[in-house]
Amino acid sequence: MSLRIALVPAAGHGSRFGAATPKQYLPLHGQPLLAHTLDVLCGCADIDRVVVVVSPADEWFDSYRWPHAKLEVLRVGGASRALSVANGLAALALDDDDWLLVHDAARCCLSPAALQRLLDEVQDDAIGGILAQPVADTVKQGTKVGRIAATIPREGLWLAQTPQMFRAGLLGEALQDAANPVITDEASAIELLGHAPKLVLGEAQNFKVTWPQDLALASAILQLVNVDSTIIAQAPKLAPHMDSIRARIAALLEIDVQCVNVKGKTNEKLGYLGRAEAIETQAVCLLVPL
Repeated sequence: MSLRIALVPAAGHGSRFGAATPKQYLPLHGQPLLAHTLDVLCGCADIDRVVVVVSPADEWFDSYRWPHAKLEVLRVGGASRALSVANGLAALALDDDDWLLVHDAARCCLSPAALQRLLDEVQDDAIGGILAQPVADTVKQGTKVGRIAATIPREGLWLAQTPQMFRAGLLGEALQDAANPVITDEASAIELLGHAPKLVLGEAQNFKVTWPQDLALASAILQLVNVDSTIIAQAPKLAPHMDSIRARIAALLEIDVQCVNVKGKTNEKLGYLGRAEAIETQAVCLLVPL
């Protein structure tokens, strides 16, 4: 059976961000930004291994505690993303049919739902695919002096995201010339072989933290959302169904099931609830404005 391995290239420094510390290690809610990225990948039951590729000279990774059994680190990062992925793939020595999901370290707001959608839609694809968002805004081409040169039709345009999911053998072949500047992501390398990867609908929140203001947006998105609900019903008995109710609420809200609390009670046979004519629910939610 083919394995599914998530590979996170984290050897860059984030020059556009402009911080002394590489952006993947910047603090975000008491953890390095990278920790939030890894939490989603390591929390997915359909991913067998999660591998972080860092620079051989990395001074930060070992300063943190990474509490995930399936997490591994490879110190083979290169001068570019493509080289880091190629080096990591070579070090893993995977079977050609194994799946590799390459995910940006700085895309720390990936939701479990989007990740699962990619896995489900690509698992039987002959080529592989990526998460992506259709372009919604009007696109302008600019001049070197900051003037509009042209308006680009947005029909058919997509913004590439990650993870990008391809068979290890095909991706290894595509990255043989990883130093080629045309290769800006795994999909572009696959395209150079003449293939057309599948586009899987992503989410706007799965953006890449690139500029300082992006960190504030990521902070807002990753704020803990808690739901505390009470179900008042004379019948049926709710205890056997609590886990499935919590899981369904979490899936609908796209939050972790640990952030959902559900309690059940009767109305002591009083009123319309006590006569089992209706079921009432009450919920308190912690919402974070964006």
